[in-house]
Amino acid sequence: MERTISNKLVEMQLKHNNNTVDPSETSSHMHDYYEIFFLISGNARFYIESSIYQLKPGDLVIINNKEVHHIEIPNSKSCESIGITFNPNSPVFSDKGFVGVFHRFIDRPAGEYNRISLSKDQTEYLIKLIDKIRFFEQNPIYGSHILEFTTLAELLVFINNAFMNAPSFNSRENISGTLANILDYINNNLEGDLSLSFLEKHFFINRYYLSRIFKKHVGLNLHEYVVFKRITKAKDMLCQGISVLDACRLSGFNDYSHFVRVFKNITKTSPLQYAKINSAKPSPAEITGALSEYKANALSAKKLPDLILTELTWFPLEPEEGDIVTFKTTVKNIGKAATPTGVILGVGIVIDNSVSCWSDKYNLPLAPNESVTLEMNSGDYGVPSWVAKAGTHQVIGFVNDIERIDEITRENNRLYKILEVKNRE
Repeated sequence: MERTISNKLVEMQLKHNNNTVDPSETSSHMHDYYEIFFLISGNARFYIESSIYQLKPGDLVIINNKEVHHIEIPNSKSCESIGITFNPNSPVFSDKGFVGVFHRFIDRPAGEYNRISLSKDQTEYLIKLIDKIRFFEQNPIYGSHILEFTTLAELLVFINNAFMNAPSFNSRENISGTLANILDYINNNLEGDLSLSFLEKHFFINRYYLSRIFKKHVGLNLHEYVVFKRITKAKDMLCQGISVLDACRLSGFNDYSHFVRVFKNITKTSPLQYAKINSAKPSPAEITGALSEYKANALSAKKLPDLILTELTWFPLEPEEGDIVTFKTTVKNIGKAATPTGVILGVGIVIDNSVSCWSDKYNLPLAPNESVTLEMNSGDYGVPSWVAKAGTHQVIGFVNDIERIDEITRENNRLYKILEVKNRE
């Protein structure tokens, strides 16, 4: 049984799914709205970008309008869930003061930190807010739609606080390292060549194998995924005032008429009309500023660690092509509190925009002003090292790499180095 509640003020829908599954949610898709999913009973699995989340009762999932996703429910007859969707571009959210309520929806990497497990008290509070939305919809009185909106705003504030105070909310599986790297490359090179033939050569992977694993794990074929992402980028640029012609070119479409046709097919409106509708919304600079202010205010009241990398070294110091290179990093806590006991202090090493190896064993508390030196202990295919390739390479050390630890800020988590590898004589 599916019960739906709608609110036109915020273009919101609340669905209580009991022993049913919305077929549109089981195939990979993107949409213009934000989504909240809460599992009451049964089991489910969410595929979001390159992450897989195994859900149990009490788990809450949030998804923004740029994340490709779909859900699998092994047995819908024993599954009960609540889904809420709303349009963040509704006029009631146009004041930049509301941007803070979208903090956890947008201020994170795509496909990461989508899930938390709620406590009993948090679950009861969530259900209380949902019941309030239902009451106002089913008992229409003067101002009931406004009361629904304020309850939704209260729900969003609750979700932000729940994520910010969760000890660990990103427990997930990653799809294969190669496919994750390909997805990352696609998302950072949408204006370039992303054909199967190019990716086959660039990543040294058979195109038929790539097509098969892409469809299996992402739920879309490569072309469909690239088109979704390019249209999303074009929509962002149109909202920023960039012309339709430039948005077409910069998002990777080489044919203008094809771009307009695909844009209308996906968004149900033309690029020009989309730009007109969205031109009055807060600018990206205003959104970024409001989010920064929101984060600063929220974190200033908490004593938290703040992790930086003070050193990043490798051995051998002057590698030649073919050498096995290992890495060490020194992490310092410049914050106001120790890192939590038992939580991994992770460091990732990224070489030329591709994750190579990492450290994920150290879980002792790191007190303020203390440092620790970590050796990489694992990596792609379990190898904690990198095979040197001749040339100049950018190496990035990234502490708290998958945000296991809540910090004052993550803007100082990276350390950049240049690594020169000589040709072997």
